[in-house]
Amino acid sequence: MRRAAVVVGFALVFASVASAQGTFAGTWDTTFGSMTLMQHGDKVAGHYLMGKERCAIEGKVEKNKLTFTYQEPIASGEGWFEIAADGKSFAGKWRETGMAEWGEWLGKRTAVAAVAQAQPVGFSGLWESSFGRIRLIQDGKNISGSYSYAGGSTISGTVEGNKLTFKYKEPTVEGEGWFELAPDGKSFRGKWKVKGASRESDWTGSRVNPKPGVVWLVVVEA
Repeated sequence: MRRAAVVVGFALVFASVASAQGTFAGTWDTTFGSMTLMQHGDKVAGHYLMGKERCAIEGKVEKNKLTFTYQEPIASGEGWFEIAADGKSFAGKWRETGMAEWGEWLGKRTAVAAVAQAQPVGFSGLWESSFGRIRLIQDGKNISGSYSYAGGSTISGTVEGNKLTFKYKEPTVEGEGWFELAPDGKSFRGKWKVKGASRESDWTGSRVNPKPGVVWLVVVEA
């Protein structure tokens, strides 16, 4: 990757705990174990724990109602959550794909919700990497973003499990690669290569920790 003089700004705003209480973002104690959700606009994605199994959940919010689909190791289905006026609990229903009967799914915010709400799920967020700061947005399995390198560069790809397979594009070169997210979600390691080449090089990164109420402005100069 060729280095060039660049001034790139990213603004990343994390809302205060008070403003987050009206969203589904955060960590919840639920009927089916601990659940962590991240909300971007009306899109929600996250996971819940059934024993040691990590199960995916994603959906869309309209007013105070989240309509979602879920995926477990041997089952999938759909449902909805309706958040309480104070943002501290939700009530909802779920059913397995192909089944007619609905079951109850309830949840309450955990005591550490203030911290959890500010932390992205999956690859979403701001990262300090081998090639400058990267801002990634995850929508389901799709990833898009940009990074502060070579006069403005973009990245896009898809996620399977904890692995992101991507393509990157810079002003004078493009290529492909992959990132693998660490179990704690705080770092990634991966490889990249120029399009048509066989040689791969390292690309690593660590998450820039969010702080409620703080605006991050990143300016990178050669």
